[in-house]
Amino acid sequence: MIHGFLKDQHYAQPFDAIVGVEVIEHLPDPLGELRELEKVLAPGGVMVFSTLLTNPFIDHPQSRELFSDWWYKDDPTHVGFFSNRTLDTLSRIRNYEIDVFADKLFVIRQKRVETSP
Repeated sequence: MIHGFLKDQHYAQPFDAIVGVEVIEHLPDPLGELRELEKVLAPGGVMVFSTLLTNPFIDHPQSRELFSDWWYKDDPTHVGFFSNRTLDTLSRIRNYEIDVFADKLFVIRQKRVETSP
């Protein structure tokens, strides 16, 4: 990555894994950035992101209060938050398989397209 942008970067070969540690919540256009990452990801490769998910309180009866007390949202550079719901929507939009681990990490793989013989 050069100056924080992936667009139009040229690498000698694609990557088997791309890891973003505490990055995705800072991106104003995560879907656009994921599209750029797909361009440099090898077939069968994975994208791994760590970020705190809102799963622990999203469906809680006092979700509004729990969110207001959630320290993670107070960082003004955090411009987006993720939950299983948003990741499910993302998986449908981009044809991803997404696994979530401990409400702190998710792994994205592109679904393989079945071709007829």
